[in-house]
Amino acid sequence: MTTKNQKGFNLVEAAIVLGIVGLVIGGIWVAASSVYENNRTQRASQQLITIVQQVRKLSSNAGDLVTSSADVTSSLVTAGVFPADMVQGGQPKNPWNGDVTVYGVNNAGGDTFWVNFNGLTRQGCTDIAMNAAGQSKDAGLQAYAVSNATISGAPSSSTPATTAPTIVSLTTSSGCASTTNVNAAAFNFSLR
Repeated sequence: MTTKNQKGFNLVEAAIVLGIVGLVIGGIWVAASSVYENNRTQRASQQLITIVQQVRKLSSNAGDLVTSSADVTSSLVTAGVFPADMVQGGQPKNPWNGDVTVYGVNNAGGDTFWVNFNGLTRQGCTDIAMNAAGQSKDAGLQAYAVSNATISGAPSSSTPATTAPTIVSLTTSSGCASTTNVNAAAFNFSLR
């Protein structure tokens, strides 16, 4: 009687090994993309807080620049308000490569400004809003608006709801989750 010496894998064993390798690679992929999304969110939160601080500093020195009820983004780029890593071709971009714009607002309750982040994910919107509202030092976030389209201009409650972003009070829990496909968020801050 002759015995065969088996070497290597048979097809079933090879399929099992490939399945296990696939699961490990898939798990690594999911973990890496989660870490990457968290990094983008943290970077965007830091950028937002830096913009707010720099706008307030500039406003205290330059006066009416931010209270002009208009798009002041290009003036703020020229003044160096935006972190250098945000400005690409003269236009500030967020970590999702969406445009960032700033609009001043004159109102009876005091001067405020909106920082608009376009091209966000729903999770990015939620995390940035929570980070801005939950700062240990009060960032002065008064409200934020979400939209499934690009936000251009300062959101207003007097604009028809079909064309305007939905303005959300900080006491409302719905926020970013209230819009099916979040694509943009605008954050309203006081100039103090």
